[in-house]
Amino acid sequence: MNSTRHSLWMRFTESVRRGDVLERLWAHLTYTPESELEPLLRRLLGSMRNPVIFEFGACHGNECRMLCGMLTSPFSAYFAWEPDPRTLLRIHARGLPAGVVLVEAAVGATDGKATFHLSEGYEEGSTDCHTYSSSIVPPSGELKKWFPWMQFKAAVEVNVRSLDSFCLEHKIDHIDFIWADIQGAERYMLEGGRESLKQTKYMYIEQTVYRYYEGQWTYREMVRALKADWKVAYRFPNDVLLYNKNLVPHGPPK
Repeated sequence: MNSTRHSLWMRFTESVRRGDVLERLWAHLTYTPESELEPLLRRLLGSMRNPVIFEFGACHGNECRMLCGMLTSPFSAYFAWEPDPRTLLRIHARGLPAGVVLVEAAVGATDGKATFHLSEGYEEGSTDCHTYSSSIVPPSGELKKWFPWMQFKAAVEVNVRSLDSFCLEHKIDHIDFIWADIQGAERYMLEGGRESLKQTKYMYIEQTVYRYYEGQWTYREMVRALKADWKVAYRFPNDVLLYNKNLVPHGPPK
C-alpha cells in the first residue's frame, strides 16, 4: 500500500474509532468538485470592478498570478502576504504581477513576532521539498500521523500583523476578496480582523474536519463562529468560499 492510500485508510479507521465517520462521509458527499473552482473564481473575480484583494500565504506567487489573470478590471489594491524566508527568496527572484504589494509577514491576532514552524520533506513520487505547510501554529499529532513524510525540523521568528491594524495603517476601508492559505491559523486571522471583516465581501479559506495544527478550527467550529455574518457558498475538499450576508445578500454570481 502506497503512502497516500495508507493515509486515507488511517483516516477512515480513525473516524470509525472516534464515531464521527458519518460526519466525514457527509462532508465528502457534499463537496463541490475541485474542477468547478476555477470557473467559479473566474465568474466571481471577473464581476468585480477595481477590487481590493488580500492574499495570505502567497507561497511562490502562483496563486497571485492566477487570481490577477482572472480579473477583468484592474485591482485598486492587492496585498500578497508571505512570511517564509525560503519562499520569499523565490518571490523576489521571480517577481509578482505589476502593482501587487508584497507584505513580508504572517497574519495573526495581534501585531508582533511569532515562531514560524517550517515544513519540509518529500512526498512519495515528488522531488520538490514540501515547504507549503509551514505555519505560525505548531503541527499536531494528527498531521504527523497522516503525513509521516512531512517534517518540522526548524523554526524561525517572523513578523506578524493583524488585519485590522494593517488596514488602519494603509487606510483600507473595504475588502472585496480574501484568499487565505495559512495552515491552521484561520481563527487568528479572524480574531485580528474583526472590524475589517465587517467590510469584506468574500473569503476563500482552508477547511478541514481534522485538526492538523494545535488549536485549529474544524469546519464545524469555523462555521459556528462565523454564522452571524457569513454563509458558505461552496465547500471544496480542502477549502471553502464564504460570503458576507450583510454585503452580498444573494451570494456570488452564478
